[in-house]
Amino acid sequence: MSKKEPLDQEHDGLTSGTWNRHMTSILSLLAIGIFAGILYVGWQKHGNQVLHSGRFKIRKDKIQVTIPPDWIAGDIVDEVMRNGSLDEISLRDTEATVQIAQAFKLHPWIENVQLVSKDATGTVKVEVSYRKLAGWVRVEGGHFAVDCTGILLPTNINHEVSERFAFIDIGKTYPDTPRPGYAWGDDRVKGAAQIAGTFGLRWQELELLAIISSTASRGAHRKQQPTFELRSKHGHRIFWGHAPEQETEMEALAAEKVGRLIDYVQANGRLDQLDSAIQIDLRSRDTIRVSQQPPPPSEAAPR
Repeated sequence: MSKKEPLDQEHDGLTSGTWNRHMTSILSLLAIGIFAGILYVGWQKHGNQVLHSGRFKIRKDKIQVTIPPDWIAGDIVDEVMRNGSLDEISLRDTEATVQIAQAFKLHPWIENVQLVSKDATGTVKVEVSYRKLAGWVRVEGGHFAVDCTGILLPTNINHEVSERFAFIDIGKTYPDTPRPGYAWGDDRVKGAAQIAGTFGLRWQELELLAIISSTASRGAHRKQQPTFELRSKHGHRIFWGHAPEQETEMEALAAEKVGRLIDYVQANGRLDQLDSAIQIDLRSRDTIRVSQQPPPPSEAAPR
C-alpha cells in the first residue's frame, strides 16, 4: 500500500479544516435559530405580562405636562390618568406615546397635543396647548364657561380670576350638547367668545364687563350675521359690530377696533374716569366715534 504524497496530505488537511469550519458555522446558526425560537415562543406566551408588569407601567409622578394656566383649578394629569386608563399602557409598547397623546387630546381642557416623549427612566413628557377661557355665557338659572371659539369648558375653574373674563349675555340660549369639549352650537355665543379672545388680557385692563348680542334670537342669525355691543364696568356702551372675520366692507377689523379703544383710553383716561353717559362706536372703517348716550324716554305725566 503506497503512502500519500505530501501534497495529498496537505489537501486532506485543508479539506478537513474547511469541513470543520462549515460544521461550526452550521451549528452556530442552528443554535441561534433554536434560541430565537425559544425567545419567540416565550414572548408569545409571556410577552404581554412583561409589557404590562409594574416595572413598565406609567406612573402619575413620572408624567411632566405643560403647566396649565391659572384659570384651570383641576388636576389635568390625574383626570387623564383616570379617564384615559394610562395605567394600563406599557412604556415598552411601541404605540405608547400615540396612546398617551390621544388620552390627553380627549381632555376638554386640551386644545392640542404638540409632543409626547418618554425616556429610559420612565419619565413621560407631554407638551400641550390649553383652551383659553373667554368668559361665561349667561343662561336661565346660571352660566357656562366657554373658550375663545365657543367650546364648552369644564366646571373646574378658578373663580378667583373670574373678573378677568367676559360675561356673554345674548338672551335665550343653551348648548346643543351640554358636555365639556363640544361646541355650543349658537353663532352668537361663538362670535361673542371670539370677540373676548381678541381682547385677551386687555379685557380686564380696559375694565370691560359684558358682551351683548344685538340679534335677539338664535334663529334670527340664519338670515344675517349677529352684531354685538360691549358694556364697561362703569356703564359705558361700546358698539362693536360683527364678530371677527365677519365684518362688512365698511367695517373696521377686530384688531383695529381693539387698538382704537386702547388708544382712546390712553389719550383720555381710564373708563372709570370718564363720563359713564358716553358711548363709543368702534364699527367705522375710518375712525372711532364718541358721543353721549341718548337720555332714557321720560315717563308719561300722571293724569
